[in-house]
Amino acid sequence: LLVFLCDENALMGAVVAILIAELVSFLLSLIKADSARRFLEFAIIPLLFHWLGSLSIVYILLTASREKKFWLSAAGIGVFLLCPIVASWFYPQSLRDIAEGIHYHRIPGTFATWPWIAAATIILSVYVAKFRFPELRTTASRVIGIMGFMIICAGTWYFVRSAADMAKEKDMKYDYLAGMEMWNETVAVAEKDKPTDAAALTCLNIALAQDKLMSSHMFDYEQSGADGLLPRLELDHVSPLAVGEALYQIGMTSTAQRYFFEAQECIPDLQKSARLHKRLVETNLINGNYYVALKFLEPLKYARNYKHWARETEELLAEPDSLVNHPVYGRFIAERFRKNDFIFDYSNMGTMLKALCQENKKNDLAFDYLLSWNLLNKDLTGFVEGLSLNPKAVKAKHYQEAVMLNWSLNHEDGAEMPSTLRKDVAQRFSRFMADRSKGEEYCKEKYGDTYWFYYYYGSK
Repeated sequence: LLVFLCDENALMGAVVAILIAELVSFLLSLIKADSARRFLEFAIIPLLFHWLGSLSIVYILLTASREKKFWLSAAGIGVFLLCPIVASWFYPQSLRDIAEGIHYHRIPGTFATWPWIAAATIILSVYVAKFRFPELRTTASRVIGIMGFMIICAGTWYFVRSAADMAKEKDMKYDYLAGMEMWNETVAVAEKDKPTDAAALTCLNIALAQDKLMSSHMFDYEQSGADGLLPRLELDHVSPLAVGEALYQIGMTSTAQRYFFEAQECIPDLQKSARLHKRLVETNLINGNYYVALKFLEPLKYARNYKHWARETEELLAEPDSLVNHPVYGRFIAERFRKNDFIFDYSNMGTMLKALCQENKKNDLAFDYLLSWNLLNKDLTGFVEGLSLNPKAVKAKHYQEAVMLNWSLNHEDGAEMPSTLRKDVAQRFSRFMADRSKGEEYCKEKYGDTYWFYYYYGSK
């Protein structure tokens, strides 16, 4: 089961089904009266199949292993075999899908192999234990027990290690931290294990912007281009999450709503995500669509981890005029697009970010994203134009480096530098240009945390 759970599309339904089947079998075995126990054992078969699916066979075979009358065991197995046939008359799934198990794996039609192996192992171990083996000496039995335990542990470690995709585990960790808005924790994780792919970088860059570190520490981490800041929309249930969070935080609420909605509708088994439902409530609330927000809010009132938040938000929606002064939603309402109306076009992301900054010059997140977008695209002209919206921001480390580089590319040696440039930045830039002849690896070691290194050696 541990190996099965290493698959990001594995569902807990299979694990819960096996555990409940074992538990029910054990509890019924405690009933002493044979007639009452046998009645309950038969009566509960259809219910367990309805609740647990085909893995309820664990209950059937465990119960059969205790039954002394063969015909009763065969009858129980027969009732179980009839269940998927009868279920196929009432459920939209095919007989094959019902027999293999529904909601054991997120992708429909995928056979969940490992839960069935686990079920077979449990049943086999029970039946093997029924045989009488010659008694062994105490020392020998202990050695065999220890060796068996070590073999099981080694096998588990090997299969879990083989099945685990550590790159995906890292992406899911960053996505979780971003979704929970744990910005400091995200940066702390990145300091220990720097992200390398676009999804993790997107989450990290949100955290850096929230902690006001993007303008001074973004290039401490190896950037993969603009796709690590605001990736393109891909129609699946995972990739839109991180970029949707970024767009939501910077004030592009309607576009973020589209990303969240597409992610939810692309869930392979057609289920709904409580996290995405929450974001859809918030985006509609911010945009003033209170009726739609209430519609998405209703299911969350029954979700264990969201019901308290849902009730508090329902009270807020009862007095929508108070949202403007709300400590969280008030900022999003003030910083979202109001005047500009346009069709979202990823190729014009820089233009849209600039329009967002012009609408609200206090939107520091959008401003950092605008300048970072131009820097990652190596568009120094766009960077200088964006910087003119808030000239005081030039004091930040990466903005100093970009201004220095832009000035060097457009002026001859000996020309007077802008007064906004610090001397230490100019001196380090001179050393960087002199050291470029020593190769990329040398420059990465000494200047890997600068925008200059990204401009000359990084990806676009």
